[in-house]
Amino acid sequence: MTAFGGFEPVFGKAQGRLESSPSHDLLPFLFYLRAKNSDHLLIHLTDFHANTWYSDMSTEYLEDMKDDIGIGGSWEDFITYVRAVFLSNNVTILLKGSLSAIASEGATSAKLVGQKAKGTPKFRVKLTKLQGIAATDAMGTISVEMFNVFRSQAASLSSETARTLQLSTAFLHEKARADVLQERLDALSFNKKKSRFRPMLAFDDPTMTQPLATQNTMIASVLEDFSTPGIQPTGPSTQTESKVKPATKTIHAPPRLRAAPIMRRSKRRKDAEDDDDE
Repeated sequence: MTAFGGFEPVFGKAQGRLESSPSHDLLPFLFYLRAKNSDHLLIHLTDFHANTWYSDMSTEYLEDMKDDIGIGGSWEDFITYVRAVFLSNNVTILLKGSLSAIASEGATSAKLVGQKAKGTPKFRVKLTKLQGIAATDAMGTISVEMFNVFRSQAASLSSETARTLQLSTAFLHEKARADVLQERLDALSFNKKKSRFRPMLAFDDPTMTQPLATQNTMIASVLEDFSTPGIQPTGPSTQTESKVKPATKTIHAPPRLRAAPIMRRSKRRKDAEDDDDE
């Protein structure tokens, strides 16, 4: 039989009601269910006024309850069912006594009735009343244990929040890095597609590119061959050039203007005129 050593504490809210008038709601109760030791489950309930109760449930008591309510299966299944009952919102405290006495002095008796869900077997437990210092201690225990659980859950939530923030920051960093890499890949892919449709030129192939000095030497040699008399280039290109002669274009020079003739007197005629004057 499994011990209660691994049983996790359960805190919850239960509705107080009159046993004689279940429809009449009283103050709500807080309860604290835990494993007292390996053989007992202990529950404390209080409305923080005049009603504080408890129940110490032994293994034998729970075995008899299992048979009475008709819960089949293993012992572990039954403990799971008990835990599910207290985790539900279907726990009620039925108080016996007059309404005025319950409010001032507390009920004379009480019992807990819980149900996992409608239509499932009901879990019933008789409660024992606590008074005086015992009731005060029970209320203090419930308050302190609830605070400890709250603080533990708050620390866990803070740790999870910090972890979530750290993971979110790392995710954003990796996403930005992935975006940069994707942009580079897209650029490389675009350049590759662009070069695929471009004809290859001489400067695209390093083996086809010759030094500048070598090119200058070859050009000078060709010009020298054409300037040498009697040497005509041979080969297919020469034959093609001989067959196809370029059309010559006649350029007409503009008409030249002639100056008017200058009349000059002959020297002899001038000498004759000089003689006549004498």
